[in-house]
Amino acid sequence: MAVTTARRLDGYTLDDWESLEPAEGHRVELVDGRFVVNAAPSVRRRRVADRLCRLLDDAVAPEGMEALTAVGVRIREGLAYIPDVVVATERVETTSVDVDTVALVAEVVSPSTKKTDRLEKPAAFAAAGVPACGTIVEQFFDEEYSRLRSGEGQAAGVRQVVSGVGRS
Repeated sequence: MAVTTARRLDGYTLDDWESLEPAEGHRVELVDGRFVVNAAPSVRRRRVADRLCRLLDDAVAPEGMEALTAVGVRIREGLAYIPDVVVATERVETTSVDVDTVALVAEVVSPSTKKTDRLEKPAAFAAAGVPACGTIVEQFFDEEYSRLRSGEGQAAGVRQVVSGVGRS
């Protein structure tokens, strides 16, 4: 369940969001100038995101890209999300990146986040020009991960997803 903080009359900015101290056990996103505070992802959801991140990172590293978990993405003033997995077109040394350096975002969908992860975030990322945005249903990932990890379809599957998504 998301909890929204009180709203300033003029709304919060990207600078306000980036200046927040990380709150242990919570993930804070900026949506329409409001801070939206959610519980940190469950262990299972983090495991799915971490495994997906490793697969994607192996696939994109030869292209000079990098896959990361829990990195903030600055979309526009008043809007910043923290996707479960981000593929950036360059090495990331900060806690958030500009949307124009994002090649792919992936969200691990759980019952408490399905509306945001399936509708709101993909629409915002697509409108901002992110070439690829996907969702993974948490409870179905283990079987697919085992198949990909064994090499069955890894080159054809994961690499196909990320091919051509880098920006010039």
